[in-house]
Amino acid sequence: EGRLSPADAIVLHLCSANLVVVSVRCLLEALATFRIHNVFDDAGCRAVIFLYRTARSLSIWLTFLLTTLQCLSVAPPGSRRAAARTLLTRSLPAIFLALWLINTSMSVAPLLFSIGARNDSRLLQNAINVEFCFLSFPSRLARDATGAVQVGRDVVPMALMAAGSLVLLVFLVQQRRRVRGLRGVAGGATERRAAITVVTLVSLYL
Repeated sequence: EGRLSPADAIVLHLCSANLVVVSVRCLLEALATFRIHNVFDDAGCRAVIFLYRTARSLSIWLTFLLTTLQCLSVAPPGSRRAAARTLLTRSLPAIFLALWLINTSMSVAPLLFSIGARNDSRLLQNAINVEFCFLSFPSRLARDATGAVQVGRDVVPMALMAAGSLVLLVFLVQQRRRVRGLRGVAGGATERRAAITVVTLVSLYL
């Protein structure tokens, strides 16, 4: 039809975010492995850490969005979940924009506190060492509060993702039982494979 389906749009966006995560992280880990620590100045550290954290969090939220779409896709026509899926697909551009705004706004700490590698012990008292740069916070409270925000930003979508996948798993198991009653004991192989895939993916992600 000349345009992406909602699931394909989410997957394309997710792949882009994951590509940024892998590219940035692999480059920086390679530099750290070869003891090349002083590559970035303060501005470079702010840019790469901000980009990595934003893309990583966006990847988690987009995976949750994809799980939600798939969970709503199995809803029977005319149900509330089917109506919610229609609303979700129509609102995808706004949802993408909202996710970008939320995740960029929650990644401001690197823009404020990132510094290049240096040996000033006063700057490193409340710092986090990320191999190639430091996040130097003005106080321990600021460091702990920023860490709590980062953890919450990751845990919330992962918990919701797990819940949505469990709902989908229950639906697949129920459907397998219904199909088995119609087709005999050998039926429902596709549903079983789908259920195993869901459990595997969610388990690995968590």
